[in-house]
Amino acid sequence: MKEKAIRLATLFSFIVASILAGAFFLAASLQDHGALARYAGAVWVFILALIVALPTIAPILKKRLGINKK
Repeated sequence: MKEKAIRLATLFSFIVASILAGAFFLAASLQDHGALARYAGAVWVFILALIVALPTIAPILKKRLGINKK
């Protein structure tokens, strides 16, 4: 059960990070920034969003699934 929560947290974190990176890429494209700025910025946003989302989403899912830390 604990592995399921970890897998779900990872999946949701990747989804959130991908959406944010895609939104950044779209916003940078609409403002006519260079290709390097768009791609590097999207990768940077993806990495930062993943760093923030993983430790945030995992405890929420564990609590919802009723998993104790023991």
